[in-house]
Amino acid sequence: MRKMKKFLNVAISTIMVASILTGCGGKKDNVTNQTQTPGSTNSSANGEQGGQKKELDLTKKPVLKVLLPYTGIDPQTDFTAVYLEEATGYKVEYYMLPSEDSISKLNTIIASKEEYDIMVLNKNDFDNTVDTGAYQPLNDLLDQYAPNVREKTSEGLWTNVTIGGEVKGIPEGLANENYGLVYRVRLDFLKKAGIDKMPETTDEFYNACKAMKDQFGIIPITASYAVIPEIASAFGMYTKFNVVDNQVLYQALVPGAKDYVEFMRKLFEEGLLDNEYAQNSGDMMKEKFFSNKAAMYQTAWWNEPTASNTIMEKAPEAELAYLQALKSTDGTAGLPMGRGVNRVTVIPKVSKNKEYALDYINTKLSDDIFKMASMGEENVHYKVAGDSYEPILPKFFDDKNNAHYFMMGSDTKAYSKYWESTRVKKDPILYAEFSSIQETAAKATLYYDPTSYMQPNKEYAKLIGKVNQLCEDGFKQFITGTRPMSDWDNFIKELNDAGLESINNIVNEWWAVEGPSLADKMIKK
Repeated sequence: MRKMKKFLNVAISTIMVASILTGCGGKKDNVTNQTQTPGSTNSSANGEQGGQKKELDLTKKPVLKVLLPYTGIDPQTDFTAVYLEEATGYKVEYYMLPSEDSISKLNTIIASKEEYDIMVLNKNDFDNTVDTGAYQPLNDLLDQYAPNVREKTSEGLWTNVTIGGEVKGIPEGLANENYGLVYRVRLDFLKKAGIDKMPETTDEFYNACKAMKDQFGIIPITASYAVIPEIASAFGMYTKFNVVDNQVLYQALVPGAKDYVEFMRKLFEEGLLDNEYAQNSGDMMKEKFFSNKAAMYQTAWWNEPTASNTIMEKAPEAELAYLQALKSTDGTAGLPMGRGVNRVTVIPKVSKNKEYALDYINTKLSDDIFKMASMGEENVHYKVAGDSYEPILPKFFDDKNNAHYFMMGSDTKAYSKYWESTRVKKDPILYAEFSSIQETAAKATLYYDPTSYMQPNKEYAKLIGKVNQLCEDGFKQFITGTRPMSDWDNFIKELNDAGLESINNIVNEWWAVEGPSLADKMIKK
């Protein structure tokens, strides 16, 4: 930690001015038994928000008890945890939920009123416990003790944690909004088949697949999922839920859904889509692509550099590119862009240190401390490269690999840049392919799923998994010919009976209220 001292002096001085901080404790023994549970209380919580701001004595900061999701590291001794204690002056005792069935343990903690000051929850655990009333509403407290949280959290994330006008937690979004899963194409196969450019329409795609099959006898496209986004684009199926004429429609109800299935069925019947489509695994698809048996397969940037190295080893003559979203008859194209909340930080009502907990979170989000916690020390963990950054390896990953684990909210805009500048640059091939995938995806309009803005809804959560699986299976049955297209209406009825009708009502009742304010937020700018 000696290398951090110069930085810490600056960081602590900044916080002293901002928070009237007159003393920051030095490095302390912060090792706690991971299996220990904090003391419980039966006293009633001061659960109401509002009231006059309480002046905090920052010379006598309490020890904060923090509950985190499970991880394989020791959070007490991690490099980032040690730094945060020194930089903020708060000693923190970390506890973890179990790796399996975390929701049962969380419910037990809530029922027994075990005293934690901060809980960092995976979104699913938050959604399933927010209606217990255990979490402190934060509207006024954020304004009073954590203005950095208000200022630096992306505005669109608050809808996921605001219920009945009450902010029930601090949302943490995805580290970086990017396009991940993509179809990789053997460009050299296309060229040898006489196709001089990447297909842009369904007709061009069909003709390219047919030319490759006829000339080389290969599988033009191998796949495993019912919906291939780059093809579904041509039929107006951009995300799982789509806004059509100011209504939110599930993918199977989009006007072009049946036409998409019929087009995929045509590909399958003519041998242009892998005849093992319904049984394929990721490994099966990779094997076909790597052994020159298939011209297109689904991959992702996080499979790099292994994927590129493997294909170059097995087929050094290969030219590679990515399939772009196919255009509809009106010339539009769209792809799904992931967004939403990854984790939620809550302040339990039973905490006796609510204000200090929020001061701690607020301090962590000050510019210098957040940057240091995220990336480490300049010229030790990273270096400045123009208006970006580059990791210094292996030091960056030795010390900062788990930095994200200690976030309790995030400076959304800054962290996206930190993440992309360091974590994706750990390998030049990885970064090159990541960049190429983003450039290809950006040729289309990138759509957010409207339900990614929804508040937790238990009925929706209970039904959506079953409906999604029924839709996946049904689409595959139609595509592979085991179910006639004449049965489409019965299929839609089955989806509705399985819960889609209820889901549709839940989503559209929500959209009727929130839609006017969200309509212009459905596209990544």
